[in-house]
Amino acid sequence: MEKNNLKLIALDMDGTLLTSDKRILPETVSEMEKAAESGCFVTLRTGRGIPEIKEYGKELAPVRYAVLESGSYIYDFAKKQAIYKENITRKLIGKIIDVAEELDGMLHYHAGEYCVVRKEQVKQIEKYKMTAFREMFLSVGTFETDMRGAALEYLDSLTKANIYFKSSDDRQKGYERLKELP
Repeated sequence: MEKNNLKLIALDMDGTLLTSDKRILPETVSEMEKAAESGCFVTLRTGRGIPEIKEYGKELAPVRYAVLESGSYIYDFAKKQAIYKENITRKLIGKIIDVAEELDGMLHYHAGEYCVVRKEQVKQIEKYKMTAFREMFLSVGTFETDMRGAALEYLDSLTKANIYFKSSDDRQKGYERLKELP
């Protein structure tokens, strides 16, 4: 790679860094290595959490920092620690759970080293339009049956909650109910 003035490259995972079959190509790894060797910080910027990127450890060796969970968790790979995290409050997660329950949505929590889901919903994930992530959830998920109880259990490390809906109408209803939340 020729000398350039780039100081930072931020890469999304799904739909950008990963192929449609969820792989990182060797030539992509090579380019990331060249960028890092030239003094550029290669970073991730993704909605995924730590457990959901662990399988890519070898390919992500050139990456120093990751902005994860849509910005609520920033991780330093060299130090193997979070350098920033913003937890969801008890009040906020309660409202999110209420909407998920009312609209029969699939909840998914990020809590540090945990990817928390209901196994029954993962087994029926096609209903929630998330089939591409079934294997990931089955391999890295921490399975709970009571997502409200799990939210309280993981509250000290709960940084992101996703709701996957069965229809675009339900998604819009959920959005309308939650759009005023911080």
